[in-house]
Amino acid sequence: MQDVRTTQRAAAGQVAAGWRTSLEAMRGERAHPVEAGRWLGGPRTLLYALGVQQLELKLTAGLAWLLRPDGHHRLGSRVLAGMLTELGVPYEGDELSDAVVVVEETRLDDAEREMRADLVVYARSWTVVVEAKVHAGEQHEQLERLHSLWGDDPGPFFVFLTRGRRTPLSAGPGAGDWHNVTWGRIAAIAREATHGRQPAPGVCDFIETVEVFHHD
Repeated sequence: MQDVRTTQRAAAGQVAAGWRTSLEAMRGERAHPVEAGRWLGGPRTLLYALGVQQLELKLTAGLAWLLRPDGHHRLGSRVLAGMLTELGVPYEGDELSDAVVVVEETRLDDAEREMRADLVVYARSWTVVVEAKVHAGEQHEQLERLHSLWGDDPGPFFVFLTRGRRTPLSAGPGAGDWHNVTWGRIAAIAREATHGRQPAPGVCDFIETVEVFHHD
């Protein structure tokens, strides 16, 4: 009996030694693609690593950065032009370079209640007002109040920016003036704008983050 147990232990030891040898070989094989950047793990984008990939305010700020014609993204007015084309906004070339992008702008309604627009782009003959949503729902009369406060600006266009298509629920009588645009579509517009350009690194990270987490 003792001889059988000794034989079994020896056999098990040989198997364990073989596994250790195999594991060491696999570690060695893995090291090369890791060093070459072909074996990837962890957060896929910097925005994901920073934990802001789902934060509405951060993503809206990133979009505002891309829409600014003179921004350090190095895309000029390409993203803005793409969004205007998507919305059917008629514009003249010189309007793009002069456009002003504002985030978190507030106005007071007739009852002295403060209302905030997530993002507004101002130009000579048009105004684009964006209400952005990631996971949050609409507040009571939210879109209707935005429409009322910015409806008298030059050529107003109202954008309901969401994950996937969503019907506005708080737009009231002006519901027909709201254009539903998805984050996925914004990513596609931004990616198209990079063609033939060398954008700042943050541009590609923003686009990939939206494509991964907020695709249609």
